[in-house]
Amino acid sequence: WYGFKMEAYDGIKENVYFVLTDNAASGVYNTMDLSTDNNTFGETLGGLLNNGMTGPRDDERITATTDVRLGAFYTFTVAFDSDPTADADDARLTSKTWFITTVTGTDLNHDLFDPARRERVAAALRGADGVVVFHETMLDTLARELPEVGGKVRVIRQAVRCGEAPSDFRRRLGIGSEEVVFFLPAGIRRVKNLDFCLPPLTALHARDPRVKVVYAGPVLEADEGERLLSQIGGQDWVTYVGEVSHEEICGMLKAVEVVVNSSLSEGGMSNALLEAMSRGVAVLAADIPGNRSLVADGVDGLLFKDEADFAAKAERLLTGPGLRRRLGEAARAKVEWEFTLDQEINGYEGLYADLLRG
Repeated sequence: WYGFKMEAYDGIKENVYFVLTDNAASGVYNTMDLSTDNNTFGETLGGLLNNGMTGPRDDERITATTDVRLGAFYTFTVAFDSDPTADADDARLTSKTWFITTVTGTDLNHDLFDPARRERVAAALRGADGVVVFHETMLDTLARELPEVGGKVRVIRQAVRCGEAPSDFRRRLGIGSEEVVFFLPAGIRRVKNLDFCLPPLTALHARDPRVKVVYAGPVLEADEGERLLSQIGGQDWVTYVGEVSHEEICGMLKAVEVVVNSSLSEGGMSNALLEAMSRGVAVLAADIPGNRSLVADGVDGLLFKDEADFAAKAERLLTGPGLRRRLGEAARAKVEWEFTLDQEINGYEGLYADLLRG
């Protein structure tokens, strides 16, 4: 993901400083008053940098003086230096600080409607110079809830890049070639609603023991992790493999039959669905706005409205290898045509260039 945004700068930069804040970005978001001037902004970020943030590789260290001034702060931070004579080794940046934020599902569907958090989210969006959303339904929601923000929102669809690592998880788990794996790759937290599908799939497994369920992803909310694992316990046809690398997830996609997304909300585009579709895997997803922006029901995937609908469509996928193949092929073609890296880079390059032009 970082690489996509970096590549967008290749055609417009003089001196460009990349500061990949990753999770530390939330530290800036949580401690910064966006109305402060650039020096205070720089002091806040500089302090975080000097406290040991690392670069994209473990052996790279990012350092900065505490009076660093940034050209742009993003989900990862990108600093423009508009002075072509500046020393690229100097961490003092003299350009205006542009603040760009990407709005995701939790931001838009939950925090914006939470009285305790709404004003914080609204203040961040009002203070931003640019706001990125992944599809038009998010733009519509922002225009309705925060009309003063609507004019600076860009819709930029995500591309997908899924580098594979070999995975022999079927062999390790004793899953035969005739069995059908329903795969749920997601961080375990409430919004992902991961236990939703267990009752209908339990009933389906009782009728057809070819059903196998595999969960993969980190536990992000301890209570939710305990709850899910307690429901899985003792069922040999359901497995939680824990957290695995992104590359292994991409490798696992080559060896599953169905990818399930049961999220309560997806204000953004689900990476799990995008990656599955790019690999030609049939998807079964909750009928919510974020998923509808990716999946056309019955054309390149299946959407379910409730538990009964999920059960019926899961059975169709279990018993219909031809259906799985048709949906997967259509999904792969859609991603290759509509969610390209060039389109995403062009979108960000246009946003950054417009900001630089003022």
